[in-house]
Amino acid sequence: MDPQASEVSRIRVRGSRAYMEQLQDKVLTVASTKSSMAEVSSVYDELQACLGSEDSNVPEGEFFPLLMNAALLTSILKDRASNFVTAEHEEQS
Repeated sequence: MDPQASEVSRIRVRGSRAYMEQLQDKVLTVASTKSSMAEVSSVYDELQACLGSEDSNVPEGEFFPLLMNAALLTSILKDRASNFVTAEHEEQS
């Protein structure tokens, strides 16, 4: 089993509301700092695992905010990838 999936399952057992708060805090942290693509990608993957899980216990009213967080992280990843390609292109010129 994937270590990240086991961590998600372990936290869910303690209470899904606490897990959602931790996940949203992670999103806020990577969105508000100059996080690496790997860090953003890791939080995005954790968010997707939560949203895509068949046994997902997302509390009512939390699903839409999590989808918005996923959209935000997707935008950040695309922006970072674009900046990387632009910088790489400028180095070659």
